[in-house]
Amino acid sequence: MNLVIPHSLYQIVQIEKPALSDEEIIQSLPWTTKDLVDIDPENIVADFIDYPITLPMQSKKMNVFITSKLQLLPFIDSFKQVKPLLRTMTSEEMTLVTLLGTSKDAHMLIVQHASFEPRILIIRDGQLLLTRRLNGLLGMSDKDQSQELVEAFGLEIQRSMDFFESQLKQPPIRSIQLQCDDLTSLTLRAEVAEFLQVKVIDFKPTLDLAQQLETQYYYALGAAYQLTEPESVI
Repeated sequence: MNLVIPHSLYQIVQIEKPALSDEEIIQSLPWTTKDLVDIDPENIVADFIDYPITLPMQSKKMNVFITSKLQLLPFIDSFKQVKPLLRTMTSEEMTLVTLLGTSKDAHMLIVQHASFEPRILIIRDGQLLLTRRLNGLLGMSDKDQSQELVEAFGLEIQRSMDFFESQLKQPPIRSIQLQCDDLTSLTLRAEVAEFLQVKVIDFKPTLDLAQQLETQYYYALGAAYQLTEPESVI
C-alpha cells in the first residue's frame, strides 16, 4: 500500500544539491534543513527529488519534502492493525505528477482543498517544475469569493506564469487546470478565467482508468499507479 500524506503535514523547500550520493544526501537532510522548518532535527523525516531546471551559471538544486516523524506515527501505527502492508509514502504533489503522465507540454495545476489555501503546480513530462502555496487566500473555496480575493488569486497565477516563462526561460504553459474538492470549482474556474482572459479547465488526469472514476478517487488511483513505478514515489 502507498500512503498519500496530507499536504498540510509536510513542507517543500528548494535548496542547492550537494555533491554527495543520494543516500548521503538523505542522511544529511535533517541537519541541512533544520533551520528552514519548525521541526526538531531528530523528528525530521525528509526525502528529495532533483530539480529538473538548471540555468546557466547556477548550481544544481533539489526539492526537499519534509515532515515530522511524530505526525506520521499515527498513520504508520494504523497499518499495524490491518492486513495491507504499507510499502511506501508519497506526497500529494507527486501523486498529481503521476496522474498527469508524461506530456511534453507544461501544465499549470491549481489545487484547492476546502478550508486550505490554494497551491500552484507546474508539471511537465512527469516532473514537478514549480510548486507554490499561496498564503492569505484561505477563502478561495468559499461559494461567495470576494472580487478582491479572486483578483489577488489571479495575480498570483499570472506571477507564477511569468516567473516560469521569463525567469526560468521555459516554453509557455499549455493549459491551466483546476482541481477542487467540491463544486465550488465551477464558480472559481469561471472567475479566474475571466480575470486572466485565458481558458481554465477542470483537472483531467491522462491515465485511462481515471476516465471511469469520480474525482474523489484520483489520489487513490495515482498512489496505486505509483506502486508499479517506484521511482515516481516521494
